[in-house]
Amino acid sequence: MAFRSARTIMHCAVILTALLPACYSPSRVVLYEPTDVIKAQETDETPPRIIVMNPRVDKQRGIALMGSGQKAFIEGVVTDDKEVSSFQINGSHVDLRGDGSFSHTIAVSQGKNRYTLLAMDSSHNKVQKTITVEGRADIGLSAQNLPFKSSASKPALWVLSVGVSIYKNPDLNLRYADYDAVVLEKTFTNLRHKIFSEVFTKSLVNEQATRGNILEAMSSHLGKAAPQDVVLIFVAGHGIKHTQTGSYYFLPHNADSRNLLFEGLKWSDFEEAIKIIHKNVDKVILILDTCHSGAINIAMRDVRSGEDLAAMMRSATGLYILSASKGGEPSIENRRFRLPGETKGHGAFTYAILKGLQGKANYDGNSYLTIGELFSYVAAQVPRITEGQQHPYSKIDGTDLPIASFQ
Repeated sequence: MAFRSARTIMHCAVILTALLPACYSPSRVVLYEPTDVIKAQETDETPPRIIVMNPRVDKQRGIALMGSGQKAFIEGVVTDDKEVSSFQINGSHVDLRGDGSFSHTIAVSQGKNRYTLLAMDSSHNKVQKTITVEGRADIGLSAQNLPFKSSASKPALWVLSVGVSIYKNPDLNLRYADYDAVVLEKTFTNLRHKIFSEVFTKSLVNEQATRGNILEAMSSHLGKAAPQDVVLIFVAGHGIKHTQTGSYYFLPHNADSRNLLFEGLKWSDFEEAIKIIHKNVDKVILILDTCHSGAINIAMRDVRSGEDLAAMMRSATGLYILSASKGGEPSIENRRFRLPGETKGHGAFTYAILKGLQGKANYDGNSYLTIGELFSYVAAQVPRITEGQQHPYSKIDGTDLPIASFQ
């Protein structure tokens, strides 16, 4: 077996302590600005805000598409600096939960259905929002069999896949991190029109994977995701921790120990980008294989076990993390970890993910695979195929999420 680093790696779970507090958000940022604001003659002239999370509105056409004759849901949240005193949809009162969220059942008829949402606060400031749902007979009901928050509208999947095997400093080169990123991108592309309405992918490998390009892709590509969509980020390559500062860095293609401060991707910058994404998107999946650092002799101290880390982590609803290995373990790659028809190998971690997505992780044998099933399968398989040398670490904060369909 070949190791992805020349020395014992740093504890990859270090990155999770940085990510989770920043990703945690007790509320959601407004996606759609309130319209038709009616200001009351009060000192407080700020109206409530209505955030519609479902159905997903096509931004170009300004409408949502659903199957006619379906029972569907309008879901979202109403916020205000003071107190929301009234909320209605098409003139009917709708109860708000304690956190301001709501779920209202609708019957979608053939053609265009218009729904007017009206909220008023205790100062009589009002805000009105109108959404249009087009009912179409050619949209099937298969989504009703999937455990989404609402079966009426499938989310889109937004994927950013980053892998660096070829470094500007050849002493850092890996074998299969770039190939892992490319194959995972293609695998998720094939999920289009099954679990997800659309799949939008972008990969950055080797020379493409610079600090600037990674952050720009997180902003311009993943920033297009709507609140009900799912964002998935895969990162494979070297990760190190600076001895003097204690800061964690992912090494892009052109980074090494000499230019780390200005070419390395500092995890706090990555963390900030994740924070922005997670404020606007309900579900974010992070698959991280950055646990092979020792080729650069900068830092491996204050190592904690995954169990210790779990006790320290704060909750972050809708954040799903799968990391390649625990503290002090190598991240193993080998040519024998390849799928039928492949000539290249994979990292053991990615190989198990790919096998799981093909159906091996579907333990209950139903028509879909959830992220929980996938994580459980990877956690069980990697120690077996690496003879106990590598143990993935996972953390799920939120309800389980369907990720693949076998229909």
